[in-house]
Amino acid sequence: SSESLALLDAITALQPVIREHELETERGRRIPQELIDRLRAAGAYRMLVPRELGGLEVDPLTYLRAVEIAAEADGSTGWNICNNGIGSYIYYLYTEYSFICYNRIICNKCNGNYASRNSFIINTI
Repeated sequence: SSESLALLDAITALQPVIREHELETERGRRIPQELIDRLRAAGAYRMLVPRELGGLEVDPLTYLRAVEIAAEADGSTGWNICNNGIGSYIYYLYTEYSFICYNRIICNKCNGNYASRNSFIINTI
């Protein structure tokens, strides 16, 4: 779809930015907030979120290609996007309560850090 192509184009356009932050990501052992903000704006953290919850709900191949494109620039960034997507997807699939709390907990509180988000979910629910 044109929406999927736009997402892949946005992630591809971020490759130079991802590469610029590669050393900082490695040294700091976390993705810098500036890069997280750019990835979030591109839709990287909403790929597997259902449309009805404000997500992009892309097909699995588009999701995997977006992760691959990011990982080509920096493996850690690709890993982060992958784990955030899968975490969100699993949370949505296996929680009846997700429609009520999804936007409040995940979408509004997530800082792009998979471990922090999961700790927040566990401590909140």
